[in-house]
Amino acid sequence: FCVCFFFKDPATTEIYTLSLPDALPISRHSPIGTADHVDQAPQSRQRVARRRWGGVTVDTIVDLFVSTAFFASAVRLAVPIILAGTGEVISERAGILNIGLEGMMLMGAFTGVVGAAVTGSPWLGALAAALGGMAVAALHGMVVIRWAGDQIVSGIALNLGALGLTTYLSRLMFGTTQQLVVAHFEPINIPGLSTIPFFGEVLFRQSPFFYLAVAVAVILSIVLFRSKPGLRWRARSEERRVGKECRSRWSPDH
Repeated sequence: FCVCFFFKDPATTEIYTLSLPDALPISRHSPIGTADHVDQAPQSRQRVARRRWGGVTVDTIVDLFVSTAFFASAVRLAVPIILAGTGEVISERAGILNIGLEGMMLMGAFTGVVGAAVTGSPWLGALAAALGGMAVAALHGMVVIRWAGDQIVSGIALNLGALGLTTYLSRLMFGTTQQLVVAHFEPINIPGLSTIPFFGEVLFRQSPFFYLAVAVAVILSIVLFRSKPGLRWRARSEERRVGKECRSRWSPDH
């Protein structure tokens, strides 16, 4: 396991490569067009930690990976994946293979940003994001259910199409150099829990959608594996004959 970081020294235009966790040989590559040369790394880790490359030390990098801000960001960025994953579970249990999740997420993200930028409301932006993802999902369902298209081909086409379309429209509407700031949801601090060291900042100072995603995942798990409708749902998706048997067995008469 090795993580590499690249730093560029603006004074000498030289690029430094730092390998973690062992701080093994640190290569300094000369500018493009000249001969490369390699300096031997110091043997002492303490000397490596004190040595700076562009103002960044090994201690700074290690502190980044063990900081609460790093884990809080990881949890926050996992929210769209949780929501998309729960939707994929429903689709899979219904017998539809959907590998176009990336395209749906891209379209939802683009329409959400546009909606929030135009209306100035994060809630309307979230609604626009949901409608954008639903439009791509409806297109996928139309292709594979109504027209009996190949599910793999349809999913790949949606991913590629959404990537190209959202990239083109975002550059057309917002440009490529400016940093766009739109209306967004502020983190919710849970009273009492948000003050807990480490876990408070990581888990209890998140946006409303984090708690929504956790609730949706828990409810879906209970419905699928702890309820009669979930049993029928899973059975029908796996085998029609088993679904009929299950429906007969769990009928109100029995």
